[in-house]
Amino acid sequence: MKRLALSLLALGLALPASAAEFYRWVDADGRVHYSDQPPPAKVKQMKRLNAAGPGSGQTKSGPPVTLYSGNCGATCEQAADFLRQRGVPFSVKMADKSAKLAQELKQRTGAMEVPVLFIGESMQRGYSPSVWDKMLEVAGYPGPAKKPGEKDHRAGRRRGRVSERLMAIATLPELAAAVRAFGRARDWQRYHTPKNLASALIVEAAELLEPFQWLSGEESLALPAAKREAVRQEMADVLIYLVSLANCLDIDLLRAAEDKLALNAAKYPVEKARGNAMKYDEL
Repeated sequence: MKRLALSLLALGLALPASAAEFYRWVDADGRVHYSDQPPPAKVKQMKRLNAAGPGSGQTKSGPPVTLYSGNCGATCEQAADFLRQRGVPFSVKMADKSAKLAQELKQRTGAMEVPVLFIGESMQRGYSPSVWDKMLEVAGYPGPAKKPGEKDHRAGRRRGRVSERLMAIATLPELAAAVRAFGRARDWQRYHTPKNLASALIVEAAELLEPFQWLSGEESLALPAAKREAVRQEMADVLIYLVSLANCLDIDLLRAAEDKLALNAAKYPVEKARGNAMKYDEL
């Protein structure tokens, strides 16, 4: 709560005096909302703020933006600051302050990790400014305002260069389609043979182990932010190569995983396997 108060103070100091009306309120479930629309009449905890004026990137269009946050330190603070600087109306749900919101987070994402951004039903776990920018762009929110004298780096692109637009991905089939399109745009199909992809997958899996080198089991559960981000990136590489291999061999990963779980359930019945790490033929 202290972090939230400091962030609000910073927000109030950073916004221009000539800006339009912007509202901050807390609903009955403890969720904090920011919007350019007045809150419902029954809301008692409401504060008027100055929002960015015309041309700053704020818009009334686009699906609702929700940030699930909590006690995750600088990462959560940066995530909220990013949305404020973009001038995007959004609501904050502090999952660590409410059991109801924690359960809602688990139901919507399948995990208890924060921050998580929802733009409509599009979801992104973890704070990634470049990905969040793309998600907001796809949803119809304009880009951030340029600072005086700031150049548009896109203006210098060569004629004929293909502009790539990365879409927000919410399901495994969507990821498979995005990975396939990414490779085709670069004419990489000739290299993406099953053997090459399997080899690349092993290399990336080995790199995933590097951030954990020489750490104890307890230390590996409490990675500093930089190492956790490195693990996140390597996990993404492993997943992308696995999906590429599945695309190449026309394998439905969800069905394959479902079938494998069924086989494992038969090999490792709960009454025999619970609480031990023995192989199935040793149970």
